[in-house]
Amino acid sequence: MAHCYGGAGCDTFSKLDAINDWVSRSRPPERIVASRIGNGQTVRSRPLCAYPAVARYDGHGDMDAAASFTCVPVPGQVSEK
Repeated sequence: MAHCYGGAGCDTFSKLDAINDWVSRSRPPERIVASRIGNGQTVRSRPLCAYPAVARYDGHGDMDAAASFTCVPVPGQVSEK
């Protein structure tokens, strides 16, 4: 995805729902699902993982579906939790 918007990445997600859940439940989201919309349809989705985790493909399932990805820590990164 290009900086801030555009490109081929998943650039659509519900920011307000994530903030509302965080404020009302006092829990920051572990992941938010972002989508790529083409011709009015979702053509790809990916999880946006809480830092310092990154999305990693599970090795099975649709590579265009967020459900096929898990948020995992980056080797060598120190968690702030």
